[in-house]
Amino acid sequence: MNVVGSLAPVVLLVLLGVVLRRLRFVRPEFFRDSNRFAFWLALPALMIRELAGTSIREQHVGGAMIVLVSATAAAGLAAGLTRRAAGVGRASAGTYIMTSFRGNLAFVGLPVILYATPAGGAASAASAAAATLCLAPMMILFNVVSVFLLSPTDPRAAARGGGWVRPLATNPLILSCLAGIAIAWARIPLPPPLMRTLGALGATALPLGLLAIGAGLDFSRLKGAWRAPGWSAALKTLFAPAAGWLAARAVGLGPAETFIAIVFLSCPTAVNSYIMAQEMAGDEKLAGDAIVFSTVLSFFPLAAAVALFAPR
Repeated sequence: MNVVGSLAPVVLLVLLGVVLRRLRFVRPEFFRDSNRFAFWLALPALMIRELAGTSIREQHVGGAMIVLVSATAAAGLAAGLTRRAAGVGRASAGTYIMTSFRGNLAFVGLPVILYATPAGGAASAASAAAATLCLAPMMILFNVVSVFLLSPTDPRAAARGGGWVRPLATNPLILSCLAGIAIAWARIPLPPPLMRTLGALGATALPLGLLAIGAGLDFSRLKGAWRAPGWSAALKTLFAPAAGWLAARAVGLGPAETFIAIVFLSCPTAVNSYIMAQEMAGDEKLAGDAIVFSTVLSFFPLAAAVALFAPR
């Protein structure tokens, strides 16, 4: 599938979210509720269905995980080294580093991988399962490191103690991924009516998530200060995939796994970064600006990833 055909659904749905918000076609609560629905129900259903119907014992994502973790670490380290060049003060350092490595894998990366993989057949199912298998450990890594980075500036961190363990343990995406892995590993056949129900529910996840991303973009931010969010977006969408490509070459990663890793590393900054910056007294303005900048910039590395590495 060509680049336009792979990225068009993602871009058009995000733009539709922008248009619907500007025209006030629906109330703002619609996007909030639809995003919540996708996060708690639709996307978990999609993940369980993709994993449960796959021969998971034949999946090998260790190499892809090595590339993802190493490139993510490189982006975080690069952010720490470029903080002063980006004009980021010490109080905003944690937010700057977080937005430079934390990607929107579920609602941007996964759709790109699914739309770029030829539909039907074992190759498509294997690609979807491998991508889904990489989500849970990366989400755990993102959350744990983000809490560590933001805790020094959060006056409530000491009182909260282990309070951030619970959100990790109750994250629906992590739980659904683990459930799907368990079902597939135990080779438990799910009844066809249940699989069809999960498929129908899961089909709504990606469109709803992309619409919510579009509705949440505030392009007026692009007219303001760009130095720090521009640096962050460049590290997230340009440096990270470049580092991932070098790591993939070093470990001899196969084409399918390389495609998954590069797409995930090219994703824009996760929307949850803004929420976490708010909750933990981080620099929420920097987080919001970085999300917008990286969303715009991510089109180019994502297009390159599809053009160079997508299965034909």
